[in-house]
Amino acid sequence: MLSTGASHLHEICEALDWIDPQGKEVALMHFILNSPCGDVNANLGMMLDLKRRFPERMLGYSDHTLPGDMHAIEVATLLGARVIEKHFTHDKGLPGRGQVNRVQSNRMNYFTGTCWSDPDRRRGVADRVWINIAMDLESPNL
Repeated sequence: MLSTGASHLHEICEALDWIDPQGKEVALMHFILNSPCGDVNANLGMMLDLKRRFPERMLGYSDHTLPGDMHAIEVATLLGARVIEKHFTHDKGLPGRGQVNRVQSNRMNYFTGTCWSDPDRRRGVADRVWINIAMDLESPNL
């Protein structure tokens, strides 16, 4: 995964020029540095620009929007994201500013199942969307 957050086009190209000789598949991850981010500020239109500029590349979306209906993730998949990153936590009461945009782990079922299990909701999205789940493992109780 190559995060494109805060990158200029020439920086993305330079990074790919370095990675490609390694023979590794790379997913270009659309990412907004502002965290948490409201859905309206997710700039999902950038997914279309990445798709246009890098048509042979796998696209992804690193979601830092506030938890809720997760429509930003659904829209990202409809725009071509095949890799999704979302941070989960087992306890939103833990310290740290990153907790506010993390999803409670008990909502993981919605994220991994309901969000894509209904064909009417997927509308042409690939049968497989790779999901990278980052769990908060700071608690000694896990």
